[in-house]
Amino acid sequence: MLDISMVDGGIAVLAGRGDASIGAMRGAVRDAMVDVQLAGRRRIVVDMSEATGLGHPGVMQRIDTVREWAAIAVPGLSLAFVAHHAFLDEDRIGMIVASQLGLNAHAFSCRDEAIAWLRKQRLFNAQRVETVATLAEAQQG
Repeated sequence: MLDISMVDGGIAVLAGRGDASIGAMRGAVRDAMVDVQLAGRRRIVVDMSEATGLGHPGVMQRIDTVREWAAIAVPGLSLAFVAHHAFLDEDRIGMIVASQLGLNAHAFSCRDEAIAWLRKQRLFNAQRVETVATLAEAQQG
């Protein structure tokens, strides 16, 4: 369902594959985001261009997803979301919410463009790894 790989520059790529519900995929991405942040990664691509079964999320699903990701993001995290152009909301509500929550994020329809954008983002002093684990525990209950 979700492949995790690394590209040059310490960028983690979380790539959704195959048929999965939006809830299952959100959970897999959330868990993987925690794992790669614990490993010290501060630049993440979430690529859903090869995932199927996600449907077309409504505004509230988009907002809830971004809130969930922002809640587990450490300061200094940069996140690039990749999906087919038709999947992306033309009003970019997710990016508006991310900005309001202090999450440095952007949406793309091409993984190469997402990686190029991430490479331009400044790396800030990373928060201690213990804080990531605390955030993950708080998110789960």
